[in-house]
Amino acid sequence: MSDRPDYDDFLFEAMSPNGNVVALLQAADDSVHFYLHGQSDTGFGMRSVWVRNLGPAPAGFDPEQLRAGKQPMMPAATCAHPQGAALPDPLQLRVIWFEEGDAAALLESDEIIAAIPAWSGQGGFHGYARDCTGESPLAWPLKEATVIYDRVARADEFWRSWEMGSSQWETIQDVFLRAYERVFGKQTRYWAIDGGGEWPPKAVAMFETEDAVIFLTLGVSIRPMPKVEMAFEDPSPHRRMELGVAIDRRLVTDATAHDVVAYMSAQSNLPWHLFTWLGPAHTVQCEPCPVGGGGGDEKFAAMLLLNEPPGAPKISVPAYRGDPVNLLWMTPITAAEWNVAREQGSGDVIKLLVKRGSVWPHRARENVV
Repeated sequence: MSDRPDYDDFLFEAMSPNGNVVALLQAADDSVHFYLHGQSDTGFGMRSVWVRNLGPAPAGFDPEQLRAGKQPMMPAATCAHPQGAALPDPLQLRVIWFEEGDAAALLESDEIIAAIPAWSGQGGFHGYARDCTGESPLAWPLKEATVIYDRVARADEFWRSWEMGSSQWETIQDVFLRAYERVFGKQTRYWAIDGGGEWPPKAVAMFETEDAVIFLTLGVSIRPMPKVEMAFEDPSPHRRMELGVAIDRRLVTDATAHDVVAYMSAQSNLPWHLFTWLGPAHTVQCEPCPVGGGGGDEKFAAMLLLNEPPGAPKISVPAYRGDPVNLLWMTPITAAEWNVAREQGSGDVIKLLVKRGSVWPHRARENVV
């Protein structure tokens, strides 16, 4: 992996299910540290947590050691083994990734010994360690973080459920298609958008009504989106989504349909590539959006996401793993409208689009700002 840091003495390495973060365990400078290192284009950066000392613990932190770029040792006051502990056995190590793919726990002989959650790196916090006995700049005590044990157990169950031979996708596919077909009738086209069998399985189904062509994803909601738990006290209602686009059928050609599916495929991976989340009133760039119908020379520069746009029928999207799934309809907006949305919030743009009757389905129109 080209983005892997230049460290020595690695005991363990594992790639995230999303394929863009590597977990590393390094033994160096009489200590062991657990790292998560994201690929350079993700903005994830590097996160780390102390795991254990391999030699006698110092009385305090050594600034010179930190300035020299060495792995710091945990001071004796917050270390469960002040005389040092044995090197972890690489054959007994494994990583359990949280379902979002942006956090992980390190296990030795099936016992959690360290964890780097999504909120690592904030407020001087880096992660949790079993052998840490008090809050320190290197780790916080794992025994006090009961939520970690619950999250790891749930994630372990999730990944095991997707092991070879799982029939989950067939069930998910059928449930979503039936929900969509109850509203729009039988699908007329279907595209797999999982990159030739990569996990997770995803698809776009196309439906046609008298007035519109509708494109809907299925499978995107298998993964909860990153960072939602940082924005909401209860992330459950917000962390799973599918995408939809509805277009005036007079604007849709075979080429348009292909471009829309390609665009939706790319955006369906955006939260897990950039470690962010998508929700109502958010905007997503496109250059230009793969739909026609701009007034004059106007181009559509972005998609505005709406969960219940006026004109759209109600769809009972099935829940997944106890979480509701939000269907986010993508409405094309111009560069001028996008600028207003970014500077003042999307509310004014939404009101103008609704007043013009240009939300669902997307129709040929001029600027509304």
